[in-house]
Amino acid sequence: MNKKIFSHFLFVLTITVSSGFIIAGCSSSTTTPPTTTQGNVSPKTGSTYSYAMYKDTAGTKVPNSDTTFTATVTADNMQFFGQSSVYMVIDDGDTTYLTYASNKDVMVYYQTSGLTGIFQSIGDAVFHRWINLGISSKTTGVKVLDTALNVMVGGFSVPAKVTLISDYIGDTTVTVGTEALVTNHCRVTATAVSNTPLLTPAVTYINQRDIYFSTKTGYAAEITTREVIPSIALAQVKGSTTGTFKVLTSYSIK
Repeated sequence: MNKKIFSHFLFVLTITVSSGFIIAGCSSSTTTPPTTTQGNVSPKTGSTYSYAMYKDTAGTKVPNSDTTFTATVTADNMQFFGQSSVYMVIDDGDTTYLTYASNKDVMVYYQTSGLTGIFQSIGDAVFHRWINLGISSKTTGVKVLDTALNVMVGGFSVPAKVTLISDYIGDTTVTVGTEALVTNHCRVTATAVSNTPLLTPAVTYINQRDIYFSTKTGYAAEITTREVIPSIALAQVKGSTTGTFKVLTSYSIK
């Protein structure tokens, strides 16, 4: 098996949950009271969230990686994959659906991750499902997915064990300008472990997203992501840890 095949296999295992962040910035105001679902805000079409974002490598900010963008609620009060009162957010190329469960937890469904090609197909297999964020139930270790994926690599069917876990971490305050937003910190972790003698010992890929959800705004006040690519000496692949940081700077709720 040559370097190209092993590198391709590593990429197949790369399940991205996509995009992340640290917060600072300006507060915003609303002119009309937002609608609520079970005490939590369900933003209407036209609501916006402005972010600052940058990338890092092994905890060090990547120079000249700063960017800004605005996430927008493009639909609301939808019926989607068995859930009602769903609203849709277009966020830096991602399409995310959200709603509140009967116990006031947040349910999130990642329609797109911003990835293309083989990354998109693997991401779809993992994230095309409702993921519970335990902002109210405070649940940890919720196993959203635990399965095996058989991936064709260089004519070989290579198995990998894939898990997706949701954890409530704790409540914290995020400052946006002069406003202190109370947020519920939840973490979604995707892990892929090779299960083939072609890779011995097994290699593990990790993609982790920390979401600081604000029930006042109905969306994330802060998101951080961390991606761990393992070293594979045989394939001459160096391990790396990279991340992204997304920071809310202002918002407007309809």
